[in-house]
Amino acid sequence: LAVDPDRRLWMADTLGRCVRGYSLFGREGGRFEPKTGALEAPAASYVDGPVDLVVAPGDTWRGLWIATGGERRAAVGLFLPDGTRLAALRSEGDPKRPFRRITRLAARDEELWVLESGARRVQVFRRGDFHFLFGLPEDVRRGRRWPRALWPLSDGRLVLAVDDGGGEQAGAAVLLLDQGGHLLRVLVGGHDEVSEGPVVPEGVVSGPVDLVVEESELDRRSRLVLCDLEGTRVQVFNLEGRCYGSFAAFGEDL
Repeated sequence: LAVDPDRRLWMADTLGRCVRGYSLFGREGGRFEPKTGALEAPAASYVDGPVDLVVAPGDTWRGLWIATGGERRAAVGLFLPDGTRLAALRSEGDPKRPFRRITRLAARDEELWVLESGARRVQVFRRGDFHFLFGLPEDVRRGRRWPRALWPLSDGRLVLAVDDGGGEQAGAAVLLLDQGGHLLRVLVGGHDEVSEGPVVPEGVVSGPVDLVVEESELDRRSRLVLCDLEGTRVQVFNLEGRCYGSFAAFGEDL
């Protein structure tokens, strides 16, 4: 999800293979299937089945960065609301290198952060140009944990949500990393069904989907909002790992 300066809500509909836009009144008025526009390229670079999107960072409204999953070149493109593509990112700064299974995008100031689950790394772009990249902690790189969501902080640290690569939720967690991707501490641990029972309690993470952070000068006053249980629960923590509670599960009808 993303909200643009005109107060429109944009959604990456992966299964529908399109992007949808809605007004403040819930009226759909910006649906389009992303097109390559004037930047004709091989089929490997086409946007098909968007997995995430963010409003392009900067002082002016320049469009939406839209990410496509899979392993392909130019998998992140800058699009206008009518579907016209203006630009595409180059993985590692090389137009021939593919992105590998992008999971999430995040924007901060003039930077765009790209989480590649297939490569277990994060690439950072500034004003559309490759800036730097770094790998994730060793247990994530070895496949024991699956990166699901990220949020860059203003001081360069990174909040990362991971799932257990083997399907056991005890390995799910929210991690705080330094500027090089090294683990500083585990903010929230996973759910151990054996010791805690089948009902997932507050204060642990299971099936994380996405997260956002509202920063303050102190970690204990910052707020981390985590969507877990595969999208059916929202919990609130601070950046020291303290849980402030959760919204009730939305139910099976969602």
